[in-house]
Amino acid sequence: MISIKTHRTDASLILRATLFVILIAHSEPGTLNGGVNAFGTLSPDVVGFAPWGLPMAWAIKLSHVVYGVVLLVNKYIHVACSVTISVLVMGIVWVHFKGGMVCSRRREKWGGI
Repeated sequence: MISIKTHRTDASLILRATLFVILIAHSEPGTLNGGVNAFGTLSPDVVGFAPWGLPMAWAIKLSHVVYGVVLLVNKYIHVACSVTISVLVMGIVWVHFKGGMVCSRRREKWGGI
């Protein structure tokens, strides 16, 4: 007989694993093809974050990876969620608000981010 607690844990694991895959799929291509460096030097520096644009871009990408790992090990979920939700909401506002959800012109300029 399956207990309710075991069933909830299995559902939580499926959700956490799915979010892990999504976050890694969102962060790794930009780290591997140089897109994080391009984004960090083009976008944040232009809007007034110079000299912190590149470190900020890397911190954002690394936070996605750390959050994904934290999800898989099921520790510090509340802190990781708070940080990642803030990063994702600001990314949506900052990157996609003016250009729409598909920013093909920016995507070419920033190396596919």
